[in-house]
Amino acid sequence: MRDQPELPGRERRGGARASGLAGLGHSHRHADRLGRRVGGQAGEHAGEPRSPPPQVSEALSSGQSLYTLDEALLRELKPDVILTQDLCEVCAIDLKTVERIAQSLDPQPKIVSLNPQTFEDVINSLQTIGDAVGRSEAAKTAVDGLLARVAAVAKVVEEKGGKHNVGGRILEQTKLEETVHCMNVAFMEWPDPIYVGGHWTPQLITRAGGEHKLNDVPPELVETQGGGKSFCVTSEAFVKSNPDLIVVCPCGLNLEATRAEVDKLGNTEWWPGLATKAKVYLVDGDAHFNRPGPRLVDALEWLCDVINKTSLAPKDFPAEWLEPRLI
Repeated sequence: MRDQPELPGRERRGGARASGLAGLGHSHRHADRLGRRVGGQAGEHAGEPRSPPPQVSEALSSGQSLYTLDEALLRELKPDVILTQDLCEVCAIDLKTVERIAQSLDPQPKIVSLNPQTFEDVINSLQTIGDAVGRSEAAKTAVDGLLARVAAVAKVVEEKGGKHNVGGRILEQTKLEETVHCMNVAFMEWPDPIYVGGHWTPQLITRAGGEHKLNDVPPELVETQGGGKSFCVTSEAFVKSNPDLIVVCPCGLNLEATRAEVDKLGNTEWWPGLATKAKVYLVDGDAHFNRPGPRLVDALEWLCDVINKTSLAPKDFPAEWLEPRLI
């Protein structure tokens, strides 16, 4: 991961005072250079999780929040802006609870709720945050830097003869491209039950020059609506998709916890054989892919490196190859 700017101290340095209540807002604040004072932090990530336990489902169906907010701390911070999310009620505090508490604060802060569905939505969220805290130009600079890196990936894929969606447009096919084998990527967002990646994940894979057959959304839809929520598939369907590359990236888990989950897969009937045929990578999903923040660009570069044998991603990108002999 590239070095990120340090968060400022507790002094107020002009502009808006912001409190972040969602993982995606937290990720954005570390990657941009908006330099705001940041308050409380609740929630781990904003990706689509595995099936919640029964008690969680019951709470959600009855309208109960899964999280509590430190109201006293929030009043002490006196934020001008509260950054939150409305993408996943399991992953962070729900918007209704935030709105209810915000209405009781004096002065009443502005709520900026982020709900990105596509890769572009995530990048544009950075500008939304910058505008909200009075740092529009700094946000634009950060966005332009991210888009330049995205363009570098698009150039690599185009030069390799990729025929997938690159930067929002479909590359024209040539006779050369018709002979190119696109790497079939199976993105495992949770191992048991198996969930495959949705939202921005299909975009990242296709833009890196691969294809995501388990969630093969038409290009014209994935660019405007994303890949939808992640969904469960059977192990039979996962094996039948015959992937060239398997990315094991459990939602909210770091690399150490991911290794533990993969160890459990070794006890199943279907995994050992599949994992000896396909190349398998373990990735820190909590830091990349699952969180809708600027580090998705790191993830895009890493996918491009794996698929096209380039060297665009940060050298310390948290991923490791699972050697077949260890399976």
